[in-house]
Amino acid sequence: MWLRSARFPLLIAWLIVLGTVAYLWTHPRLIAPFAARLISRNLLREVDGKLRFQDFQWRYLHGFDLYRVSISLRREGGALTLISVDTLSVNYRLGEIFSTRPRLRWVAAKGGEVYVLGGQETRQKKKPSKPPPPRHWRPVIRSWPVE
Repeated sequence: MWLRSARFPLLIAWLIVLGTVAYLWTHPRLIAPFAARLISRNLLREVDGKLRFQDFQWRYLHGFDLYRVSISLRREGGALTLISVDTLSVNYRLGEIFSTRPRLRWVAAKGGEVYVLGGQETRQKKKPSKPPPPRHWRPVIRSWPVE
């Protein structure tokens, strides 16, 4: 008897969890700010930059589209670079994205604008040194059309 009475609350809990996941799946704009922060934290960790997008569409195993994307990069001396794109489309093959050297089939940017604001140079110029080897994810992109 106890087992039968314990099933009903468990069934209700599963229905609530599945309903919440289905609602978020059909309304991705609700989780877009959290996804943008996760991507910024993992891909832009070595530079002072932020990625923001308002909405996205995931094409399951083939790629995704980001809508109203902005990337801001701050540099020393107060310089600022802002890249704004209406639609950023990324296409990949699942096997290639998880290889040792990740590969993207193509990345397309539509409606892009770039703004650069120069800052004050506060340091003395030094000879350029060899940049350290990258420690973060650097994919190979086969094609990048920009309209």
